[in-house]
Parts: sequence; C-alpha cells; structure tokens
Amino acid sequence: LQYYIDAVNAAGGEAIAKYLPDISTDYDGLILCGGNDIDPKYYHQEKNGSVNVDSQRDTVEFALLKAFVDAGKPILGICRGMQSTNVALGGTLIQDIQQYLKTNHQSNFEKECFHEIKISKASDLSSAIGIRAIVNSYHHQCIKTLGDNLRIVATSHDGVIEAIEGIKIPVF
Repeated sequence: LQYYIDAVNAAGGEAIAKYLPDISTDYDGLILCGGNDIDPKYYHQEKNGSVNVDSQRDTVEFALLKAFVDAGKPILGICRGMQSTNVALGGTLIQDIQQYLKTNHQSNFEKECFHEIKISKASDLSSAIGIRAIVNSYHHQCIKTLGDNLRIVATSHDGVIEAIEGIKIPVF
C-alpha cells in the first residue's frame, strides 16, 4: 500500500488510503489495488475456485466504482482493482487461472513470476510505457468476459487480460 501512496504523492497528488472508506466522490480519483478474490456472486457464478473472498470489501468497492463512474471521475484498477472494475461494469472472471488455463500467474516466496505483456498501440497505456512491458504476476483470478464500455489493452502470452481501459469513461 505504501508504494501507491508514495507514487501518488511523488506525482503531486495527495493520497488518502482507507481500507473501507465512506462512499464519496469528494476525491479527484479512485485507485483500487490488489487483494483477495472477488466473491463470484457479484458476477452471477457459483463458487468454483475462488478463495479468501472479502465480501465487505467487495460491497464497498462496487459502491465506490458506481459512484465514480456516475461522476465521470477517473478510476485506476491494479490487479484485483482491475477485476473489480470489470465486474462492476458487468463482466465476469475466471475464478482460478491455474485450474482453468493450466498456467500459473502467481508468485511464491521461492520464485517471482514475471512475464511479458503486449500492449495495444491504440491505448493510453502504450502512450505511457510502449507496446511491451515486463510485469510481475500475482493473480489467482482474471477477466473472462469484458464489462460494458471497456476494452482490452494488454494481454500476456497465454491470453490473460493484463490491462483494460474505458471507452468514453475514465477507467484505467
């Protein structure tokens, strides 16, 4: 969490970090970071591989996402935050990447998991960092179907969606 706070502050912003904040759009933007799996009830599935769900966090994040989308304010979703954004906009998730795709996107204490992503040339992300990047990986879940008003802007070699952007909404 401190990395996010330091990055926002270094960019001239003022980070306000709260685990379960009040539902308010009094802030200039919303950053949702990584964490536990999202409860599959939010994307109309039975539990089949999801672990360590935090329904209280899910409830607050989905309310915040709706409020920020409705207010037209920017949202940055990192890992779980990207997945939450997708679900909030009507998308679904693969509950267990390794079970579904037979590939590993999780680090462990002995070995870090890094891989290359390919980034769409026609994206804000490519304008910021180019069309390829090496990223660390620590996901248990990933996007299956894309939510409304979203587009895929980066994928890994095995097709896992690594970045999305909003279409006519400030979602990154």
